[in-house]
Amino acid sequence: MHGRHARPSQARKLAEHAARITPAVAVAGALLGMPYHVKPPPPRTAPVEPAELDSSVKLASPAQAYVVQAGDSLWSIAQRFYGNPYMWPHIYYANQSQIHDPNLIYQGQTLTIPHAGTATGATTSTASAAPAQANPPSSVMGYIQEAAQATGLPESVVEAQNYVESSYGENMGPSSTGAMGPWQFEPYTWPSYSSAPFSEATSWPVSTQAYIAMMKQLLQWSGGNIRQALAAYNAGTGNWQAGLGYADQILSMAGQG
Repeated sequence: MHGRHARPSQARKLAEHAARITPAVAVAGALLGMPYHVKPPPPRTAPVEPAELDSSVKLASPAQAYVVQAGDSLWSIAQRFYGNPYMWPHIYYANQSQIHDPNLIYQGQTLTIPHAGTATGATTSTASAAPAQANPPSSVMGYIQEAAQATGLPESVVEAQNYVESSYGENMGPSSTGAMGPWQFEPYTWPSYSSAPFSEATSWPVSTQAYIAMMKQLLQWSGGNIRQALAAYNAGTGNWQAGLGYADQILSMAGQG
């Protein structure tokens, strides 16, 4: 989603910590207690690029307030209020006093939602606000194709997910939560999908095999529902609804939304 995703309250964080350290358990093919795969979105959700977050954007005349709910992201909130998720910088700049990182918003925050037409110094069109999704380098494309073929996912979805996770390997981490590699695996998630040491998470071939194993498992768990599987990749099977913003962004970038 890696943003704009709402983080749980402190009490909820403490409750979820125990869930995160519980290993995955498979009983008669049903997945129970799968570890969370939670990282800060972009590089997990749409990357924050200087062009789209131009400091000349100044917003005025706030229209209304919105209380952040679990699973929200600036991307999903912009979709809700403007019908255009690429307008998330409008909300970011209207709330910079309390959003220090557009990748991180918190449940319970009250955000100002400005009028769609009140920006000065920047346009509000999709073309101007949309992040540029670069084409994968040729050295990376082979791994994306391998992952798509092995999981049965559309290549465009795997490509968009990898871009969201690590910008095609440009952001290998570690993140603030310790996630590493082109598919941004967490230290506690990695052992469930690879026998290699966690230091190998930055290796494209090793990490891609772990990604394949995880996505195949999630697709089986979701009954082939790609959106649900992507959401669980981001937030865990026990809290997959919180990852829907992440999933929807990937599907939108892949032209599948």
